[in-house]
Amino acid sequence: MDIHEGCTTPKVQWSIVDSASSNSQLAGVLAGLLVATITVLISSGKLREVRTLGIFAAAMVALALDSYLFSYLTGLNVTTAGICARAWAQGMAASGVLAIGGVALMTGIAVMLVQHLVTLEDDPTQTLSSPDETRKEKIFILWIAAAMSAAVVAATTILLAAAFQQYFRFVVSGWAWLVWGAFMVSVATVILSWLAIFRRTKTIQQAIQSNASISIETNLLPWTSLTVVGYALVASGFGGAMIYGNDFASSGWGIFATYFLTVAIPAGISLVSSWSVPKQI
Repeated sequence: MDIHEGCTTPKVQWSIVDSASSNSQLAGVLAGLLVATITVLISSGKLREVRTLGIFAAAMVALALDSYLFSYLTGLNVTTAGICARAWAQGMAASGVLAIGGVALMTGIAVMLVQHLVTLEDDPTQTLSSPDETRKEKIFILWIAAAMSAAVVAATTILLAAAFQQYFRFVVSGWAWLVWGAFMVSVATVILSWLAIFRRTKTIQQAIQSNASISIETNLLPWTSLTVVGYALVASGFGGAMIYGNDFASSGWGIFATYFLTVAIPAGISLVSSWSVPKQI
C-alpha cells in the first residue's frame, strides 16, 4: 500500500504527506519574499526600522527551515511500521513553524503600516486634503493593519488545532480530552489576541482623532523575534529527530511533545505577537 493512501485521514480524506510538497513551496516562496523585504529595509538605512527588520529576519529563518522540514515528508514512499505516526508528527511540527512564520510576517507588515503613519505628512497636492479626510485615511490604514494581524492569528491558531485533531485520530483512539483541550487553548488564544490587538490599536486611533502626535511603542517585538527563531529551531530539531523515532511518535510522550509544538507553544507566540502590535505611548 502506498504511504499516501495509508496516511490519509478517514473522515476528511486529507494526507499530510500529499500536502507537504505544496507547503514546502509556500514556505520557500515566503522566505524568498522576506529576503527581498529585508534587503529593502537595510538599503533604506532607517534606524526606526530595526525592530521591524528583526521580526522579518525571524520570519525568514522560520520559513526557510520550514521549507526544508516539509521536504522530509516528500521523501516518504514506502509503508513501514509506525511511519504514518512519524509522518504526522513531523508534519505537525512543520505546520506549526509555517503558521508562526506567517504570524511573524504579518506582524512585521502591520508594524510597517503603523510606522508609515508616524512619518506620514499631508500632501498639499492631494485631492482629499482636509484634516478630517486625512484622519479618516490614517484610521483606515491603522485598522487594516490590526485586522490583518488578528485574522492571521485566528486562522493559523484554529487551523493548527484542526490539524492536531486529525493527527490525534491517527495515533490514538482515546484521550478525547486532549483534543478538546487543544481547541479550548486555541479559542482562548484567539480571544485574548484580538483583545490585545484591539486595545493597542485603539490608543493610536484616539491619538489621531485628537490631533496628537503619534508616538508608538513596540517593546515586545524583539521578544517575538527571539521566540519565533527559538521555536523554529526546536521544531526543526524535533522533525529531524523523528527520522529515527517511529516508536516515539506514537507513544504518550510523543503525543504530548507534538501537542506542545503544534498547539501550546504557537499559542503563546501568537499572544506575544499580538502584544507586539504598536500602541500609542
